[in-house]
Amino acid sequence: MDYKSRWHFVSELGRGGQGKVYRVLDALKLDIEGDLYPKIEKTIRGFSGVQYEGTIKKHCKSFCDAVIKIMRMEEPTNYGALKELHEPQDARDYERAEERIKIEIKAMSEVSHPNLLKILDYDQDGKWFVSEFHPKGTLDKNKSLHEIKNVKSFLKMDKDALKRLRALGYIR
Repeated sequence: MDYKSRWHFVSELGRGGQGKVYRVLDALKLDIEGDLYPKIEKTIRGFSGVQYEGTIKKHCKSFCDAVIKIMRMEEPTNYGALKELHEPQDARDYERAEERIKIEIKAMSEVSHPNLLKILDYDQDGKWFVSEFHPKGTLDKNKSLHEIKNVKSFLKMDKDALKRLRALGYIR
């Protein structure tokens, strides 16, 4: 399965010896190529000549609709984080990387918990997956943004997540 039919590349988030991670936009939620670009193009062409008042209003409304759609793109739920393995010749220890990504995919598919990333899409062959995207980065980089009122409750949630992962054999 090819991710390019659903996921539109926005930027590279990082890279390592085994693969790369990209910020991607979900094309199923926002039809960029099929709806947005043609609408903007039509609007711009419509402004280029002398127009009647009704036609100008129609083009202005079309342009406003396109701008609103662009603004909606910034909602974090429209994004994902695509993790893709390097090609075998470019990867450090490709066999191990392939094994690890398959375990990640299986664990995220089988375990659901508020403190764990959710998987949105993945390759059956284990070459890539898309998980939730968090625009502010990792929790350890944003500790000041997360006010924890009840530390005991927070630690219990993490303990529950670890128990589930351990029960399924993903960690020891």
